[in-house]
Amino acid sequence: MSLDLSSREGSQVDSGPGDKVLASDIFADQLASQVHQEDVLSMLQAQREMLAKFEKTNEMLLNCNALATARIDYAYQEFRRHTHLLLDIKKDLDGVFRRIRKLKSNLGKRYPDAFAACSPAGSPTDEDEDPSHPQIKRSSSQPTSHTSMIVVADVHSSQEAS
Repeated sequence: MSLDLSSREGSQVDSGPGDKVLASDIFADQLASQVHQEDVLSMLQAQREMLAKFEKTNEMLLNCNALATARIDYAYQEFRRHTHLLLDIKKDLDGVFRRIRKLKSNLGKRYPDAFAACSPAGSPTDEDEDPSHPQIKRSSSQPTSHTSMIVVADVHSSQEAS
């Protein structure tokens, strides 16, 4: 049996009396005979195992992603809640510092001598103090706020007694 493989695909070759076989079928059969069936089956089995592993890994990654999303959502809600809490605390502290400045100013006006004795470096209405961001300035020459309030209270009670 002599085959002319240079003939066009789909051409028919006579292999015997009444049998007509396409050249492409013969070529495919010859090519398939070059590959061991056991090797093909082992490759298919390896591909199935890999597919199963990849599907399991994909499912695990989806679960991990869902868990991470839930935790991020929870952390975001906590962060927002804490941010609002901090903003509320800041507003409260701004109000407290504003009242303290007002009290210091009133005490400085009512008792200028006692207030000057408590804080010789500055007056109750310092120009460099930013009302939106109060800063505590202490040096070794200035008494703490507790002692200055005691001195002012002592002066106040001694003036009332007079």
